[in-house]
Amino acid sequence: IRLGLAAIKGVGHTAAEEIIRERKENGSYNSLFDICKRANQRVVNKRSLENLAIAGAFDEFGVNRSSYVTEVQSGKGIDLAVRFGGQVQSDALSNQASLFGDAGSLEVTEPELPIVEPWSLMEKLQREKELVGIYISGHPLNNFKFEIEHFTTHSLQAIEDENMNLMGREIKLAGLITTVRDAVSKNGKPYCIFTLEDFSGTREFALFGEQYTQFKAWIELSAQIFISAKAEKSWRDPDKVDLKIQQMTFLEDTVANQLKKVTIELAADEIDEEKMHALFDLVDERGKVTLAFKIKGKDKAIRATSQRYKLQMDDITRKKLVDLDLKFKFN
Repeated sequence: IRLGLAAIKGVGHTAAEEIIRERKENGSYNSLFDICKRANQRVVNKRSLENLAIAGAFDEFGVNRSSYVTEVQSGKGIDLAVRFGGQVQSDALSNQASLFGDAGSLEVTEPELPIVEPWSLMEKLQREKELVGIYISGHPLNNFKFEIEHFTTHSLQAIEDENMNLMGREIKLAGLITTVRDAVSKNGKPYCIFTLEDFSGTREFALFGEQYTQFKAWIELSAQIFISAKAEKSWRDPDKVDLKIQQMTFLEDTVANQLKKVTIELAADEIDEEKMHALFDLVDERGKVTLAFKIKGKDKAIRATSQRYKLQMDDITRKKLVDLDLKFKFN
């Protein structure tokens, strides 16, 4: 993704223009230290540099973003770079004013950036969104595309679009909790309002009374959750549908909690020894998921469920199942 530097919160057009001007006039930068000694620090200040680092503008230098902005004993990497750049620029001005020019100058040695543990992908994405308003390096739900594709019935946008047509139906959805607000009602009872985000959009949910007691343990900022709910008419707006949450789990537990059976479709005339070996390769003696088949002939289809063989639906089995290039469905 290409994003204008000025779009990053706290950077601004003036700082962005100064960084670009210097690069055009004197060539590409090779490090944060190079930026700090070349760009005008009265324009490109510490805050601008820190936010650029957090947003990933310096990733091509091969340094963890955390090394720039994490406070350690020697200070933040940004602080070291700003002091270094300021010293270089100050020495250059002193030399210009000196009778002897460069003769008496000493080269300022670049300090070493602190070695800091890299941020997790989730922390990196959260910081990107805080500064830019969007995720840049990926999406927090990318690791759960399989679960979302196979176990949810609707996206958040689809719920908004279908609205009253969903009345009475069971809805299964998944997403990332992006805001949480805890409060106490006038009668002294706690409640919670949270925002769920998926690939399509966001939706606000509220937990009161028994639902608050039952599901509050899952409501944490950045938690990735799977929800089963029933669509009911909203008491606040009769033209809107509300989702009454009936079950909630962490998204990473979805397969274990939801998956009971895998049915694989096969055409009778395509079954051969190679395909049978590939199917048996799916079997795992640790497995608890039922394995079933739908075998289609010219005129009819036969359904069969294995009484002996089970599946252990881990990442390896998922990949094998997808690589078979056969139709399959869950439950």
